[in-house]
Amino acid sequence: TGRTHQIRIHLASVGYPVIGETEYDRKPIEHPLLRQIRRQMLHAYQIFFVHPYTQKMVSVTANIPEDFNQCLKTLGFAK
Repeated sequence: TGRTHQIRIHLASVGYPVIGETEYDRKPIEHPLLRQIRRQMLHAYQIFFVHPYTQKMVSVTANIPEDFNQCLKTLGFAK
């Protein structure tokens, strides 16, 4: 729905806070890598939508930032 912070609030409420989240995650950070993170590890790699004027499908892709990728690798989620 586009509500402010909706993804962050929902994930924190079910026990899966966004890494780097400080407003809704109240648990202490235990992993040494996570203590070094200075931003939220929330990234839209790819989105698709219908252009409002042309009605054509638009695809936007944004590469995963290197610090995000390194975090995923360290935590065992990436190759």
